[in-house]
Amino acid sequence: NSFCTLLDDQAMLRRSFALFVTAADIESKLRAADALAPLRDVKIDDISGGCGSFFKVQVESPAFQGKSMLQQHRLVHEVLKKEIAEIHGITVVSKVPPAE
Repeated sequence: NSFCTLLDDQAMLRRSFALFVTAADIESKLRAADALAPLRDVKIDDISGGCGSFFKVQVESPAFQGKSMLQQHRLVHEVLKKEIAEIHGITVVSKVPPAE
């Protein structure tokens, strides 16, 4: 679609300036974040039709225990602050793992 074409053009510009963000970049950043440790599970999906402009981020961490959903999402957004600035959008799904 034309939106993806426009975003592809923007993505080419970002790649030229080494600012392109991939699902692997997002996953790597989340896995390395002390604020989310110990991270139990993370799944990143490009939901922009392959443009790389909008991601669904699913994160499971005991760090979310006792936090509201808003606080959980703010935590993920803070970890991904730089990456979020480079993409069109993000959807976060957070989960507290079951007690062992």
